[in-house]
This record gives sequence, C-alpha cells and structure tokens, in this order.
Amino acid sequence: MKIYLLEDNSIQMGRLEDAVAHELMTFGKDLSCVQSFDKPDQLLSAITSNTSDQIFFLDIEIKGEDKKGLDIAKIIRQNNPYAIIAFVTTHIEFMPQAFGITAYKYINKTLDEASFRKEIGETIAQVFPINATTTDEFFLYKTESQLINLPMDQILYLSTSDIKHHVHLQTIHTLMDIRANLADFKKIHKKLYPCHRSYIVNTDMIISVNLTNYEATLINGQVLPVSRMKIGKIAQIVEERGR
Repeated sequence: MKIYLLEDNSIQMGRLEDAVAHELMTFGKDLSCVQSFDKPDQLLSAITSNTSDQIFFLDIEIKGEDKKGLDIAKIIRQNNPYAIIAFVTTHIEFMPQAFGITAYKYINKTLDEASFRKEIGETIAQVFPINATTTDEFFLYKTESQLINLPMDQILYLSTSDIKHHVHLQTIHTLMDIRANLADFKKIHKKLYPCHRSYIVNTDMIISVNLTNYEATLINGQVLPVSRMKIGKIAQIVEERGR
C-alpha cells in the first residue's frame, strides 16, 4: 500500500499526516507507506506503479503551481483507474468536478478533528478487505463519462433510483449514484444476483435468508426484499457458499 499526500500549507499538511498516522495504526500500519508533497510534479514523479492499493489525498488549490489538485487527479486517473482519490479542501465549488473524475471522497478541511479523522479512516479502509483474505476481484463499470472500480468485497448491492436512468450503488462505506439502468449490471460479475426487480445483491454479503418473509439480511444488518421466484436460488447460493 502507498499513500500520497499533496498539500502546500504546512499546518494543514501536519494535520493531514497526523490523521493518516492515527488511522493507519488501527490497521497495524505506520507512516512508512506515506509520502508527502507540496509540489504536484514531485508527487507525480514519485509514483512508480499503478495498483489498486494506492491512495491519494489531494488539496485542490496549490498556490503558484500550474497543475492544481484536479489536474493531478485527472493524470492519476488516466494512468491508474484503480487508485483511490480523495480531495481534502475548503473549495466546495469544485465538488461536482471532483466527482466527475470518480474521486472516492471529498473531505472538507473545516470538519472538526473527529469527523476529519473519520473521513480519512474510511478512505484508507478501502484498501483493506472486510475479512483477512485479500482478493483480486473487482467491480468494474465504465462509460464514456464515468469509471468505477472497487473491490467486490466492498459492494453490498445495487438498487433502482427515483431518478430515471440512475442506479444506487451501496458499498460498505458509502452510497454512490450512477447514471445507468439496473439491467446493465446483471452480468457484470458472477457474484451479483438480481434478487428482486429493484435490487441486485452481492451474494457474498448475505448472512441469512428468510424463506417465509422473502428477505435477505446483509453483513451490515440491512434487509433486502427477495422475489418469490428468486428466494430458492438465493438460499441455495448462500448454502453452497458455506460448504
């Protein structure tokens, strides 16, 4: 795992480094995996590989530099569709642009310390699977305007949205809105199963099935409806997974 920090304000950099160090301790890691930069070009030069366990915390506005945080993020994303990018800034007006390049999170510098560290921790947690077994399996969805690449062990389910031609993607840590149709995801991964006309569930995330009420309970405690036609298959999948 590699974590890259880009911040030109020494006070803000210190705060960011402290938060990252604090959260890394919860995963048994130290700052040896962290590199800090106040110049965008220095950061880009330090990247020696393009893997899914890279995390970038980027300030959007870098004084006296031609390449700003958004520009750096675009370059990173072009070279590495798997990297986790989070913007740490007070420039709320850039938020739509930030998510336009599939940033994982937008962290406001004005947050109190506990909330700030929570946001940092949730971002770092993206490279750690929920169990001890690492996986190379990814959820990959790509269109002309959007690229989403997440480990399957972070995906809970997809559901229909009140907005036409939009789908909700529920992960372990966040809810994402995708411009798509639910049917687009039926064959995107073998572990995604259409349990209901409004839901596609990651079957690895199901911990119990209620055959009477036609429901499936997920690892986060959430309960999803299952159609009468699909309840038997869902139960079979969960049973076979435990063998």
